[in-house]
Amino acid sequence: MKTKDFILQKTFGLLLKRGYNGISVSDIQEATGMARGLLYHYFRGQDELVHVAVETFFESWYVWDKAETKEQTVSGLIVFMAERYNRVVREMSDYGWNVDFTATQVLFGEAARQDAVFAESYLEVAMRRLAMWKTALLNSFGCEELRSGLNLESVAKHFMYIQEGILTNNLPRMPLNELPYTLQKGLEDFWEVIRR
Repeated sequence: MKTKDFILQKTFGLLLKRGYNGISVSDIQEATGMARGLLYHYFRGQDELVHVAVETFFESWYVWDKAETKEQTVSGLIVFMAERYNRVVREMSDYGWNVDFTATQVLFGEAARQDAVFAESYLEVAMRRLAMWKTALLNSFGCEELRSGLNLESVAKHFMYIQEGILTNNLPRMPLNELPYTLQKGLEDFWEVIRR
């Protein structure tokens, strides 16, 4: 692993445990085993390091290429999302982070409230996700998997609410590796209610 990637991984792990404002450069030094000067060789300061760490993992986990999903029906999109979250679970385990998805959602929310640049990315991703669900709904309608007369905007938002609700309200806390299945099941249950 490259030094810069190692620093970002360790910093993000600390942020997940302690929150957006809960770490110091000394904490990062201790976690990485690196001198302050070496950290500043890669990043101008703590603010830049925290911003880049949050942005890096947010983009890796939550930003999906439109081309990956534009042909998906709702059923296909649900499977796609479950597979993506399985990947996130594997990465979190590989990094040794003993946290849940609630911590990631809280951290990204804190970052959006305190970092104007990240807030723009966060909102843009939410809007793209809404558009992704609408496209999947239209594709399902075109395949006659979905009855007419539904408000696509409203239904797409409900898919997003279910997804966010399961990720942030993981109560009682289930093992991390069960969360993608729970997400898939929750989305599929809603899909069964609204489809033909």
